[in-house]
Amino acid sequence: MVAYGETVAAAKENAVYTPPSEFIDYEGLKEEVYRAPSAEAASLLTHISGGSAAKRGERFISQLQAEMDKASRHVRARVSVIVGILANVLREAGKAEPASVELARLTQVTEDASAQIVELMKYVEICRTACRKATKKFDKVQRTSLGSWLVAQLALQPFCNVCLEPLIVMLSDGFASLRAASNPPKTDAEGRPIEWVPPSDFERSTTKYWVKTENVPELTARVLKHLSILIMGRTPPTLAQMAAEEAPVLMHPEHHAQAIYSKFYEGTSVLSWITSLYLDSLSFRQYHERLARDDGANLFRLRWYGLDPEQAGTVYVERKTHRSKDSGEKSTKQRLPIAPSAVRDLLHPERA
Repeated sequence: MVAYGETVAAAKENAVYTPPSEFIDYEGLKEEVYRAPSAEAASLLTHISGGSAAKRGERFISQLQAEMDKASRHVRARVSVIVGILANVLREAGKAEPASVELARLTQVTEDASAQIVELMKYVEICRTACRKATKKFDKVQRTSLGSWLVAQLALQPFCNVCLEPLIVMLSDGFASLRAASNPPKTDAEGRPIEWVPPSDFERSTTKYWVKTENVPELTARVLKHLSILIMGRTPPTLAQMAAEEAPVLMHPEHHAQAIYSKFYEGTSVLSWITSLYLDSLSFRQYHERLARDDGANLFRLRWYGLDPEQAGTVYVERKTHRSKDSGEKSTKQRLPIAPSAVRDLLHPERA
């Protein structure tokens, strides 16, 4: 098993946008674990583990908090820089001509921002784990119970609480804008872009992969270069909208970038609730047929996006049909949108 100190050292060495000094000083915290007790007692640890533990933990807690504060400052600064880069890309993409030098430059800038986001997400996880492991070691050596205290403290630390999901959505829109600028979307008779509508009936062909948790940020960034994130209920800003977001004369560029972020992205999440209600017979026929992967096995369900179907506005009645490879046919999925108010009549037609 690789010692975590080696993991932190490797992260420092491989980091492109993060100076080594900005990482949690894991080795320094480990050294503090074995230092002689301090002369003064820390009132905080007195409440946590008693007076004797307080003497042993004062300096460790002080150093740990200083390291967490450092990580929080770094994350805030990096988020501000990335927001500025992507806001500029979104504003300028609609003005660039296809196959132009400017479009190539914006593409390179966006790929750079993508790499920064990936590194920042890994940095946050490295720092969170370093704090947890150092505290666990302190508890083991000094026979205290700081672990529960640290869990509460990490929940309050800005570097752990910063929401990076809006940056992912912003990056997705940035790459989408560049693709649209390179290959202008089709328009209707009035010159408006033709909006993509999910099909109600299609053949299913899927390939699933195992991905290590630590590789998810990089995989996400690579996919976004080619495919956008589709979030139910969200309409991404158009090229024209972003091009119109000119900064007021007296506004600092950084403040204008933050204004764009607040207007279009703040609070946006790439994760959302999906509620599925599966329908079956009393003998669970559908369940057993699907489990056995019988050719022609059907699955029926009601699905809506969110927790409350009324707020979702639409409930989808779906049928998935599995076809075996021997049949020569592809599995299919069909869906029919209905109003939430119609669900009761669908399930209980005798009461309609």
